Amino acid sequence: MKDRMRTLHPIVDVAVVVSAILSAYLIVRGVDPKTTIIAIVSLLPLLLLRRGIEVWGRTRQAHVAHTRMLMAAVDAADPFTRDHSYRVSRMCLAVGRRLGMGRAALEELEYAALVHDLGRTALQRDVIVKKGRLTEKEMLHLQAHPRIGAELLAGEVHFPAAADIVLAHHEQPDGAGYPRGLKGDAIPVGSRVIMVVAAFDAMTSDRPYRRGLAPEQALAELAKNGGTQFFPDVVSALTTLHADGGLYADFDAAHLERYRDGSEHSRAVEAHLASAGAAGAVPAKTGAKPASDLPVIEMPGAETPADSPAALPAPAARAARTFALSGKGAWHVEAAAHTDLGCGRKNNEDAYGLFTADEGRGVLLVLADGMGGAAAGEVASRLAVETIRTTAARKRRGKPHESVVQAIEAANRAVRERAAASPELEGMGSTCTVVAFDHEGVVLGHVGDSRGYRVRGGSIEALTLDHTLAEEMARVANANGTTLPSMPSHVLTRSIGAADAIEVDATPKPLGPVDGDAFVLCSDGLHNELDDAEIAEIVTAHDPAAAAEALVELARARGGADNITVVVGRLRKG
Repeated sequence: MKDRMRTLHPIVDVAVVVSAILSAYLIVRGVDPKTTIIAIVSLLPLLLLRRGIEVWGRTRQAHVAHTRMLMAAVDAADPFTRDHSYRVSRMCLAVGRRLGMGRAALEELEYAALVHDLGRTALQRDVIVKKGRLTEKEMLHLQAHPRIGAELLAGEVHFPAAADIVLAHHEQPDGAGYPRGLKGDAIPVGSRVIMVVAAFDAMTSDRPYRRGLAPEQALAELAKNGGTQFFPDVVSALTTLHADGGLYADFDAAHLERYRDGSEHSRAVEAHLASAGAAGAVPAKTGAKPASDLPVIEMPGAETPADSPAALPAPAARAARTFALSGKGAWHVEAAAHTDLGCGRKNNEDAYGLFTADEGRGVLLVLADGMGGAAAGEVASRLAVETIRTTAARKRRGKPHESVVQAIEAANRAVRERAAASPELEGMGSTCTVVAFDHEGVVLGHVGDSRGYRVRGGSIEALTLDHTLAEEMARVANANGTTLPSMPSHVLTRSIGAADAIEVDATPKPLGPVDGDAFVLCSDGLHNELDDAEIAEIVTAHDPAAAAEALVELARARGGADNITVVVGRLRKG
């Protein structure tokens, strides 16, 4: 029906014009009035038919628009598939056009690509978002989604071929796909396109324990499996279109803006925008550059001047730096850090530092999470880290834990003084967690809800207590055996800058060094998304640089709304 309506449209237009010209001619020539009336009346059915075709077209457009909204909601339920359906439908259009598909087939393809994952709505959510390997039963459950989607689309009036395309979009050229094990030419062309494009989009999007692949890596993987899992001609078309930018030609300009401002994420789309030049570049995810007069912390050393733009934290984890510890034994610290804007923030208020202390005899790792809005949080966190750096660099006096406490107290005074001198910074503050290494052992100091952990032999131990209203009340309730109402988890009871005097939690005596011990500092943007066991697993399995990056990327993949920062330091002997 749809194809007939499309074919009739230009024919009806021509018939309407011819009939109108004929009627005008008869009137001008003074032909028998009855003949003229008959000619005019014969024009009405054509006008009504044309009107019907226009209404049909607008109805189809509205149907697609509403379906797009529906699939956006479906995708948003899972942070790993956010905006997936829109991207796949737009890219499929470009690939189908490259393959020479006709107009009708392209419209069917666009709609089928938009709803290809509709069947996932009927699946158990714990199976869809499961982090580990699926069991055989769970895999069979997941593989039911093409059939469910086809059943939901049965009877689709506007796009009758969509159900068959969706049913076959996981079939493979070698017959190893599902649900029917089709192979070769038995698989609809639209299904072949969706299979390749959806796989490309999935590979270039964030997933648990990994950031999305770079587009070139994903394309290489598709090519490697061409002829078995994917149709080579579709892979070739996709590769060519990505190279020349045509793969993204059907994206709405307003939609692309969401990738420029960080509201949506896809390594493929971001790479395309970056290659388009400065005007289309995607902002770095490490956050906005702080005001020029702010102290900026160099990572991992202090060789770059603190007020230099080159001292800004890198957008990706640098290689771990090795710090030698003076004193008895050949101990050293391997340390690295990684920070990210997160998925819901416009600026990065976290700061960190990795540097030598006590005139080069010790090592200090620092993490601060600022608060105060606008630029104030950035000022507080960077000022705290910078003050601790300069304080710890001097020769210390007293016991190790006293030196850490004194450094954090100095940071509190610096933040208070800066806020008092600048009305626009009033109320700013920061959390702060510090771990200090020297030949005597390890000391940790802490204020706020950033955390410090020790990972040893695959096990993890929290070395800090959150200074939040919720945690303080919970500790009181546990001590008294009472039940108290729940409290907001984000309300801090202690922070740098909150008061003239600050109470710092610090390790009363150094923790004895153990070869292989890893110490982890993280902002709440990380520990809100990961549990302690996951942190231990990643830190145990990787070197500090890889562990820091993997932790941050996992938090991002889970939709981390806050800034995410982690510092990892591992003790080594010899």
